[in-house]
Amino acid sequence: MKRYLKKDNKVYFNNNIVKNINPHSLTFLKNPFNGNDILQNHYIKDNKSVFLNGRKIPEASPEAFEIIGKNYSKDNFFIFYMDYKIENADLCSFIVLNRYYAKDKNLIYHWNLKLEEADVNSFEIIDDLYSKDNKSVYYQGSLLKNADVKTFEVISYWFSRDKSSVFYEEKKIENADVNSFEIIDDWFSKDKNSIFYEEKRINNCDPESFFIFNAWFSKDKNNIYFENLILDEADPETFYIDTQENNTAHDKNYSYTINLDDNKLERILLR
Repeated sequence: MKRYLKKDNKVYFNNNIVKNINPHSLTFLKNPFNGNDILQNHYIKDNKSVFLNGRKIPEASPEAFEIIGKNYSKDNFFIFYMDYKIENADLCSFIVLNRYYAKDKNLIYHWNLKLEEADVNSFEIIDDLYSKDNKSVYYQGSLLKNADVKTFEVISYWFSRDKSSVFYEEKKIENADVNSFEIIDDWFSKDKNSIFYEEKRINNCDPESFFIFNAWFSKDKNNIYFENLILDEADPETFYIDTQENNTAHDKNYSYTINLDDNKLERILLR
């Protein structure tokens, strides 16, 4: 479905005016890589510029512009990831590997970022998040420090492991026992000794009585936890999640609200 609209000598994308575009020389560019993805990329050009989802792609030449992947494009001089120019990418050898990764004869690219230490010849994609070469493992282009390439495996969208360590995204879960490690959900996990929130251990948590409310709050028989931290003075017996606002909770003394912009918790004393 086209999301650009020309009306009264103006061009709109999703009802927002596209700035610095010539409405009299428009060409819609079909993106064959959109498929059925929820997030789709819509290109349009005029006689001077190329636009992606209503944003001008700086330095892109409309005459030679070509879509070469889900998020990648090129002209006679440059390679682009979305509306970012990839500096010094080699035009002749550049190959798109998937929507997130590409390479040329010199480097591996994740989005528009260069994986300077990745080995081009041995590099391979494990899935949308993970990749590896002959010496290292990467999560979204970030190095998994000290991960063992030969024994590394992905065990869920966020979790992975090797022979001696468990990782949450690109961060090692310190002191997690590999052999007894279990995933509880996207945020919480456990082993024979501990409960973890993401890569952090929940100290002094009682595994037998542990209960998860949602992505932020949990409890055991002694405490309420925000992520991996004890909520001092929170009452486990009366604590509950607001049915209207998932980021808000209450007990007999306080109301707790998570600011979704910075993930900070605000506690308000009830009167």
